[in-house]
Parts: sequence; C-alpha cells; structure tokens
Amino acid sequence: MQAARKFTEVSVELGTTFNNVIAPQDVALYGVLCALASFERSELQQRVMANIGFKEFMELTPEVGLPDKGALTNCVNPRPDKLA
Repeated sequence: MQAARKFTEVSVELGTTFNNVIAPQDVALYGVLCALASFERSELQQRVMANIGFKEFMELTPEVGLPDKGALTNCVNPRPDKLA
C-alpha cells in the first residue's frame, strides 16, 4: 500500500530528473498496478481517478489509460455473472 501511495503522490514537476532510475511512463504504470492491488474503491477514486497530478502521468501512458467508473467498480467488486 505504501508503494501505491508514493507512486500516486509523485508530481510531474519531477520531469526527467530521475530518468536514469525510472521513466515517467513507468510511474504511471506502477502507480496504477499498485493502486489496483492495494486500495479500496474510495481510495482508488481519490488517489487515482480524481488526482489531477497523477492523471498527467497517465496521459504519458495512453496504453494504460484511466479506467471508467464502471470498470473500476467491476475490478474492485466483480459481479459473478461478468466473470464467466
């Protein structure tokens, strides 16, 4: 959970300062993956979906994309009829 929080708190003002360690696109990818694995729905909404700073990272990685609210709900609380 700590990793998810740290990734979603990174500011895009970081720029290319740490490109030799991690690319901005990787911040978005790792942030989303850690958040989906760690956060409850309300925290996902707050720290990922409504986080303007983190959305800027997401825009750098369009293949990851931000899930819509329906996808977020199904990811956190999958419906049994949708699992088949």
